[in-house]
Amino acid sequence: NTLMSAYMMAAYFIAMNRVTGLTPDENYALFEKGLAQNKLFQYMLGDAKRYLNEKKWAGRKAWDEKTHRREYENDWVVTVIKGNGDFELGYDYEECGVCKLCRDENCFELAKYLCRLDFLMADIMGMKLERTKTIADGQEICDFRYSYKKRNRCNVVKE
Repeated sequence: NTLMSAYMMAAYFIAMNRVTGLTPDENYALFEKGLAQNKLFQYMLGDAKRYLNEKKWAGRKAWDEKTHRREYENDWVVTVIKGNGDFELGYDYEECGVCKLCRDENCFELAKYLCRLDFLMADIMGMKLERTKTIADGQEICDFRYSYKKRNRCNVVKE
């Protein structure tokens, strides 16, 4: 599960910041570089075609409904949004497990670093992520909008 992986990455990042003696910026740079160069991580993420597949819509809607039951205290609560021509797939996170973990561990200021990883993961998968709000920045939601990266005639990726 992607969110379980996010939770584990957050716990690891929190631990790094407690033991390395480095600043959060320095720890983030190490963490990001490690993930960007990890072929297994990239393989496990998959690609845009698999992630944005319409066949996953029913499962995503079921997940949306399940999160709104709020069965687990530190879980995410998300509304899944079908693409509308401006994007392929959207999520509005109303509650964030990573922010909850950081709050519980008295290091909420680290949550914003973990939010940056969403852009790295989208890039690795060949997607464009647009986001204007995050809970880590004090907003009421995190608004994720994913789309395929545009390609020009030379097949060079453009954003």
